[in-house]
Amino acid sequence: MVKATVERSEDRENVRILRIEVEPDKVEEYLDRAFAEIRKDLAIPGFRKGRVPRGIFENRFGVEPIWEEALEKMVPESYGEAIEELELHPVAPPEVDLEEAEPGEALVFTATVEVLPEVELGEYKDLGFELDVPEIGSEDVEEALGDLRERRATAEVVEDEDAEVGPGMLAVVGFQGYLGEEAREELAAEEEMLDIGSGQYLPGFEEGILGAKAGETREVTVEIPADAPSDELAGEEVRFEVEIKELKRKVLPDLDDEFAKEMSDAESLDELREEVEEYLKDARVSAALQAFEQKVIDAVVEDVDIDIPEPMKQDLVERRLEEMSREAQSRGMEMEHYLAARGFSSEDEAREALLEQAGPDLKESLVLDAVAEAEEVEVTEEDFERELENRAASMGIDAGMLRQMALTSEFGGRLRSDLRIQKTRRLLANLTDPAFEGVMAELEENRERRRKEAEEKARLAQEEAEAEAGEEVSEPEGEEE
Repeated sequence: MVKATVERSEDRENVRILRIEVEPDKVEEYLDRAFAEIRKDLAIPGFRKGRVPRGIFENRFGVEPIWEEALEKMVPESYGEAIEELELHPVAPPEVDLEEAEPGEALVFTATVEVLPEVELGEYKDLGFELDVPEIGSEDVEEALGDLRERRATAEVVEDEDAEVGPGMLAVVGFQGYLGEEAREELAAEEEMLDIGSGQYLPGFEEGILGAKAGETREVTVEIPADAPSDELAGEEVRFEVEIKELKRKVLPDLDDEFAKEMSDAESLDELREEVEEYLKDARVSAALQAFEQKVIDAVVEDVDIDIPEPMKQDLVERRLEEMSREAQSRGMEMEHYLAARGFSSEDEAREALLEQAGPDLKESLVLDAVAEAEEVEVTEEDFERELENRAASMGIDAGMLRQMALTSEFGGRLRSDLRIQKTRRLLANLTDPAFEGVMAELEENRERRRKEAEEKARLAQEEAEAEAGEEVSEPEGEEE
């Protein structure tokens, strides 16, 4: 055991100053261990290798080599004992200052270390918000069916020479954009099909070709949005020369039973409508629950004042960059291309963005941990097993394989930590509006029901297919003689 005291830094909120004392008999133990390490490979004339007495060594070389070796283990191990005894949670290595350090005497040193911030929770049990559960009407279902029809739409050429570009039509165009008098390569296309009215290109571009006929060329001037990816073009006025090459008309499939069969496993349009209604309800209720949950958490976090230590932010940034690197490797991508796909021009830019987000993310995490402690949130084995099975199913792997990973790697600890935070988030939402848990439970029950129905439908289809295959390969009955 070590003797350890701690005091707060006067000018740094999250810094603690530890004074640690290692008693003389413990110091002597470290010296013995240090000499045992030194003499393993030591050979002095008159003594076998590894058998030199400590007194002979000290007479010849002095005690300093043993002392230096002992300090290398004594200081970090004593510091570790003190941290555990005082229940501190460092977020960075300590700054150590030896006060009394002489062989044969007690070792006294101070360790100045930045620790996990203390969280003083504000009000979190009833924030006065109400969960708004959206209703799904027939118009929502019909709109979704309309979107499905749009996805299956085909295009036919408009033969009428007098036809003009208008909403709902498809215009095949070629264009060249000019910044001043300079033709820009990134603002050019040989052939592109525009869905007129969808606003899929630059604001004002579609409007500039309304009323044009096939074969006509129009000049259209638009302003590039200020948030455009290209800093050089953002906010600039650009002139386009647009050639209308061809006009097409969208042809939507009939909304009937055949369409339903093409779009899903439904046997009829009515059945497809039911599926779409279930999907919409699931998606919107899920979104409403997530939004409410986050609204509550944001309010709880906002009510807490925490100074996040810089080492914690830097550590989180490095971990996230490492995760990005691993994901890039798994996809066979260079890190540079991976970052570019996420809008970062360099690793430095990604690091800067991650550092900016690290503070809010760490604050939320610390607050949720504090709530979990206050409310004694625990992850049961039932919770753990259920999550393992759900994740295994979503990943398409055997649950036993995932369970083995949980037992033999850090995955298990991370999973338990994630589950604890997940339960805490739901708890906070439910403490504000008790209806939350009931709506969440109903959502999960419906998902489980649909999953089982899908499995049963697949099983029956498989059995039917196997039965049909068996009939096809069966030997025909022989003719009677």
